[in-house]
Amino acid sequence: MPESQWDMEEEERAAHLFAGAAWQDSLLQSYRSLHLALQAIFLAIATGLVIAALSFADPIDLVLIGISFASFFIVGLWSLLNFRRLILARGADVNYWHRQLLRHEASASPRARILLMFKVHQKLDRTDGGHLQNLLTGKGEMSDEDLDELVSKGLGHTRRAIDVWLSLGLGFTWILLAAVLIVAVLT
Repeated sequence: MPESQWDMEEEERAAHLFAGAAWQDSLLQSYRSLHLALQAIFLAIATGLVIAALSFADPIDLVLIGISFASFFIVGLWSLLNFRRLILARGADVNYWHRQLLRHEASASPRARILLMFKVHQKLDRTDGGHLQNLLTGKGEMSDEDLDELVSKGLGHTRRAIDVWLSLGLGFTWILLAAVLIVAVLT
């Protein structure tokens, strides 16, 4: 096979891999945006109901507010849990495509290792990833452990903040609102 034809096939493969990774990442960001928008809407309505409960003394009004709040509480927590699972699964899909790209780049010339350069930069900037610099020069083999570290398998610091801590914060907010409503109804 002529070298120019091989290069074209490799460029097409790289383009396909980048497109797949971009597509999955775009879906991940869309799911996160939809999740946050829904949570903001549900929490705003639930907060309004709690404030209304603090204003009313009539038991019938409080029961209606309580039923309305319970509906938003259930839907809000249900969407929180389901979107969290969906986002974590989509994050794993992004990791898959990044792994494929990194494997592909391992066989490319050191100058063509664009994603690898970025991932090593991230690790050097945020963790002790100095041992990964050998991958940039082609002097080191790319092991599965290196790939896991480069794609931050098990959630990197940004994904941990968004996918874990934000979800915990939203869950805590729902529980806090429910507690305030219960106290308002009982007093």
